[in-house]
Order: sequence, then structure tokens, then C-alpha cells
Amino acid sequence: MAITEKDIHKTADDLVAQNISPTLENVRDALGGGSYTKISKIMKIWRTEQAKKEVLAGIKEPAPERVSRAASEFAKNVWEEAQALATERLNSEREALETARKEYEERTQEATDVADKIANDLEVAKNEIASLEAIKDELNAKNEAIKDELNAEKIENAKLSSKINELEKEKKSNSEKQVFEIMKKLDAFQAQLDNMRKERDSQS
Repeated sequence: MAITEKDIHKTADDLVAQNISPTLENVRDALGGGSYTKISKIMKIWRTEQAKKEVLAGIKEPAPERVSRAASEFAKNVWEEAQALATERLNSEREALETARKEYEERTQEATDVADKIANDLEVAKNEIASLEAIKDELNAKNEAIKDELNAEKIENAKLSSKINELEKEKKSNSEKQVFEIMKKLDAFQAQLDNMRKERDSQS
């Protein structure tokens, strides 16, 4: 629900009633949030009204009727002079108050701008952090997938190495069998040659 001017004024009045300074931060905390810029603009109006009330409260009441009737011309002149002095002093204080108010508004506006910028920067930083967290999670998932692929490749490589070893053993075994068969054939052939020689020798 949007925060209204009435909400801000009431919150400021409540803080003053509790002897708490109605700063922008205190008002914003009491409201539970809101834009610093909006609160600052409305608080300017509130402070102006408070200043008017203080000025009006400081104005002297007119001389009571019974004093006016009983007082002499001299007393009336003294009263008028006192009123003139009071008015002059009031005008001087009002000018000083207006100058202080303008300076305060300028400082408040600067602080409000800084606060809004910090709030915006914080929001941007939060979004960037969330984005980086998402990227981190994505990279972690890819890293896990790569690890799984590497483990699968290791397993496959181990199977291939085992198969190669088996083939090499089989090849070696086959080679030895072939050599043995050839040697047997050579022995048989040599025996035949020896027999042929013996037959030839016996016939001659």
C-alpha cells in the first residue's frame, strides 16, 4: 500500500510524542520502508508547519483588557514599544529560521540523494550477486558433468587397456604355438631327410 502524506505527518508527530527525533531514517523505519525522496519532500512541509506553530506560540498575547483600562498613557506607550521590539526580534528570528531551514533542506536533499543512490547501488549489487550465484551454480553443474565424463572415460580406458593386454597375451600365445608347429614340421622334414640318406647309403 502506498505511503501517503498523512501517514508521514502522523508518524513524525508520534515520534515527537515519544521524544524521538523525526529524522528521515527514523520516519522511514517507523513506516516500514518508502522512498527517501518522497519522505524528505513531505517532511519539509511538516517542519514548515511545526516552525509556524512555534512562531505563533512565541507571539505575545495582547495586553489584558483590565490592564489596558487601568494603565496610563505611559504604560500603553511602553507596551507598544515592547510589542514593536518583540515583533522586530520575531522578524529577525524568523529570517534566521528561514536561513537555517534552507540550509537544512539543502543538506537534507544531499543526504537524501546519497541515500537513494546507495539504495539503488545496493539493489544493483544484489542483482549482480544473484546473477553470479546463478553462473556459479551453472559452472558447478558443468564441472560435475565433466567429472562424470572423465570418470566414464577412465573406466572405458581401463576396459580398453585390459582388452589390449588380453589381445597381446593371445597374440604371444599364438606366436609361440606357430613357432612350435614350425619346429615340429622342421623336425619331421629333417627326419625324412635322414631316412632318405640312410636308404641311399644302403643301396650304394
